[in-house]
Amino acid sequence: MALDDGSVLTLDADSAVAVAFTAGERRVRLTEGRAHFVTAPDPGRPFVVTCADGRIATADASFVVHRCLDSVVVAVESGTASLTTGTEPPLPVAAGQSRSYGPDGPGPLLSQGVAVENAWRHGRLVFQGQPLDAVIADLNRYHPARIVLWDRPLAGLRFDGSVDISRPDAALNAILRTLPLRTLRPVPGLVIIRSI
Repeated sequence: MALDDGSVLTLDADSAVAVAFTAGERRVRLTEGRAHFVTAPDPGRPFVVTCADGRIATADASFVVHRCLDSVVVAVESGTASLTTGTEPPLPVAAGQSRSYGPDGPGPLLSQGVAVENAWRHGRLVFQGQPLDAVIADLNRYHPARIVLWDRPLAGLRFDGSVDISRPDAALNAILRTLPLRTLRPVPGLVIIRSI
């Protein structure tokens, strides 16, 4: 969707934002999911995205913000942005870079983070050693049924791979083939993942 200032916002499935533009600032709050921003230049008004305990500010950049289970990932395609978390000083995030942050502050720069965070715009979800609970949270945005983990220890299993979001059942099966898991479907609309 085009915003009032000419910036363009693209929302991932099951995502939500609140937009509040004023004479001094263009502010968007990502409350759920993931969004891609292409900001229009406006030297007098910074473009600010807030999510969890973080603030991403830019004058003119293209970037993704992804609210995960326990963290947020910022991936900058072009331009530059600054990331501020809690009372930490702002950190620059340049084109081609991505960084996560969470309750403990900012994490290190992530390798290949921009490609990973943009894959959903091309019909894929890409995971690099992600914990299973985070993988399932992302897949739940696309799957028609609700997927839940039966055993809490399963949440820490790690998954590497790329899945097609246009075929959510095939994506779930691809994940299950790589890990010692099985599914139960006790009622329509519910998928339970258990250990084998």
